[in-house]
Amino acid sequence: MEAVYFGNASGGTMNHGGAGRGPWVQADLEKGLWSGSNTTTNEPSIVAEFVVGMVKGKPGGWALKGGDAQQAGGLKTLYQGPRPSDKTAHKALPGGGDYSPMKKEGALILGVGGDNSDGAVGTFLEGAVTAGFAPDAADAAVHASVVAARYGR
Repeated sequence: MEAVYFGNASGGTMNHGGAGRGPWVQADLEKGLWSGSNTTTNEPSIVAEFVVGMVKGKPGGWALKGGDAQQAGGLKTLYQGPRPSDKTAHKALPGGGDYSPMKKEGALILGVGGDNSDGAVGTFLEGAVTAGFAPDAADAAVHASVVAARYGR
């Protein structure tokens, strides 16, 4: 699983928040929330009424992007690099291994946890899927489209 998460979960053995008190855009990579490839990250909090969050995966790596959904040009790369492994994470990963390579089976879920949990608060408004590891221009176009929707205005 590779799902986008937005919230302030941090600490513990499977939740690795960023800098400050949150909330952060993180990736739910099956057995935990991640903001990078290890348990210590400096990902900035995103404090906004509406937020755009992206998780992008490719062989050997992944990226997180996020920003204010009401602010043009506000999408930032929060992390881009290698996936977590059992050397930087914990031994609770499936089979005791790591997240590279990941085996994905092609499902798409919107507005619910990858484990079908319903403990979150907030509202999921829309989602987008791009082919492959989309270039920055495609990410910017998706963000611009969300800003153009004028959520909250």
